[in-house]
Amino acid sequence: MPTFLSLLSKLIAAILVSAITGAIFAVVFNNTVLNSHYLEGQLQTTNSYDALSVALTNDLSKQMGASGNPQVTAELQKILTPAVLKQNINTALNEFQEYAQGKGPAPVINLSSLASQLQTAGIPLTQNNELSQPITLGSSNPSTTSTSQGLSRTFDHVRLGSIILSILLTIVLLVVSWERHRWAALPDVVISVGVIVCLLALIFALTPDLASHFIHFNSGSNAFAVIGDKVATSISNDLAKRFAIIGGVCLAAGIIGRILVGRFRKKPNALKSTLNGAPKAAPAR
Repeated sequence: MPTFLSLLSKLIAAILVSAITGAIFAVVFNNTVLNSHYLEGQLQTTNSYDALSVALTNDLSKQMGASGNPQVTAELQKILTPAVLKQNINTALNEFQEYAQGKGPAPVINLSSLASQLQTAGIPLTQNNELSQPITLGSSNPSTTSTSQGLSRTFDHVRLGSIILSILLTIVLLVVSWERHRWAALPDVVISVGVIVCLLALIFALTPDLASHFIHFNSGSNAFAVIGDKVATSISNDLAKRFAIIGGVCLAAGIIGRILVGRFRKKPNALKSTLNGAPKAAPAR
């Protein structure tokens, strides 16, 4: 029986480690990469709206052969303001969240109205200018779209399922630990989760391109490509920090739990040794 309980404890612990790790991964991604408000915050943090305004102004000036012309640059800056770009991009990001959840098509950043304003202001644009070309967030390819949306739904299912499974397995593991009178299994699980999550943090810190797989700026626009890479790097670094904090907390909690369990086991053993070593009372006559 003790051997069976020991094997059962190890099996439950292994599954519990996977469940908790999956829950952490899914919750973090659901609240970051798949959240439009988070993406808007990243754009704001990286000053992407201002950078995009400057980049578009410079690119359009070059396309018109008016690079360095202060009058053209001033007119472009009046229309291509960070506030206007922010409004258009944030609208598309809100639609991107619905797209990722499978509730709509891939959103498009359409700045053609700004191109019309520039032409009205007397600034001639080339036929293939960057403003007239819609910028797709995600993929217009049906198979890729299905894969992206399926990935989002998978994260949602994993998040909910892994949380429920983690709670149930924790209860079962505590019951088995009670039967075995050994309590180190749960702290060991928490330590293992901490190690795995810290490795995830290291992966995201060393590979910023991972985040770019979830947000695609499908355009030949150099300005948007630069902004996309910058934001993807910022997101990857932020994910690395989040996983590092969570992993560190798990490691600390697991180690503290292991120490407490060790002290708890020493006290009964010490008491037992004291009682065994105590002189026996003389029998009453």
